[in-house]
Amino acid sequence: MATTSPKKKRRKKKIEDEVQEVQEEQEEVQEEQEEEQEEQEETQSESLQEGVLQDKKAYQDEDKDPKKKPAEEPELEFDRNVERQIKKLGKRTAENLRKYPREKIIIPKDKMNPHDTYAVAGINGWTFQIQREQPVKLPTPIVDLLARGGYNPTRVR
Repeated sequence: MATTSPKKKRRKKKIEDEVQEVQEEQEEVQEEQEEEQEEQEETQSESLQEGVLQDKKAYQDEDKDPKKKPAEEPELEFDRNVERQIKKLGKRTAENLRKYPREKIIIPKDKMNPHDTYAVAGINGWTFQIQREQPVKLPTPIVDLLARGGYNPTRVR
């Protein structure tokens, strides 16, 4: 029975901590989304009556002023909120990835698909497109992700 070296144990613990940190960030984003959705639902129900009156007035005003734009749809506002949250998570992820040391690796050709010249990996909205058989420096969480994904990155000096 082989024992794990202390270095491997520390690395495994670090990876587990990173995974937990990412999961916690995702939970925070999900909670924020749920809170914003609840707020939107409340404002939608409150403004429904006002919206009917505004729509009626907008149709009346449309004949008077053709340049005036109609009120924005709630779905567009929701989409913008989701986009904003995704960008926020992406920025936090980028900040965290910049803190990690970089490792120089080469990803070998895929024997099952020799025409596949790129490997793609992503974390929280940050996507890395890595050319195979070319040395590249990447943050350690991306290298670990590639290793777990079966891309077999080879560390080079």
